[in-house]
Amino acid sequence: MPVFGKGRKTRERKEFVERQVQRAPFGKRTYGRRDRYIWDRASARMVRGNFPLIFGRKDFILQRFSETGKPVVVLDWGCGRGNAIERFSKEYGRIVNAYGFSKDSYKKWLKIKGAKIIHATAEDLLRYLKNSSIDLIYSRTGLMYLISFSKKDPLSIQRGIQYIEKLIQKLSSGGKIAFDLRLGQRKEISNALKEALAGKAEVEYHRGRIYITKCLCNKNDAGDEI
Repeated sequence: MPVFGKGRKTRERKEFVERQVQRAPFGKRTYGRRDRYIWDRASARMVRGNFPLIFGRKDFILQRFSETGKPVVVLDWGCGRGNAIERFSKEYGRIVNAYGFSKDSYKKWLKIKGAKIIHATAEDLLRYLKNSSIDLIYSRTGLMYLISFSKKDPLSIQRGIQYIEKLIQKLSSGGKIAFDLRLGQRKEISNALKEALAGKAEVEYHRGRIYITKCLCNKNDAGDEI
């Protein structure tokens, strides 16, 4: 799959810029016209404001590095143009290995410095990530739409939770996932996650956001490269 930035770039990168990666029958990857979102310019300041339990006075990234002594692997799920993850890579420097993911690609990716951007579908992303390799996954808006109730699709919330469970497998012990919840569905989704993830991860709801912490199981299982 195409990967942009930080020393690893797809040879055909111009072909994939400003495109949406899709899946055709038989699993063949195809590319179409990308969606245009109003939130694809999210800044690091916006992300910090959205997730105070991660980037507040007790900065999770600094704490994690202090505990493990290894670079903290951070993934921006639904990174858009990559503004936030690129900024974090500059702010934290050598203590962070920064990654972004989006099914929609942008010209700005060609100039990204300090981070890798993965152009893939949500399911393909899972194949790229190693189990127990990531310390922090944050998603300002992307996961919010993946895990939500839909009257037209009663199984949507179930599939969303199953995907979150797969993401948790990619977390190292004590690693975290943080994402927004849609208005009107916060209580239901929060309760559904707590029930589904009992014994696997701790789920905390705080001011419209979900924070998931993978249960500690192996002290040496932290901070490996993706």
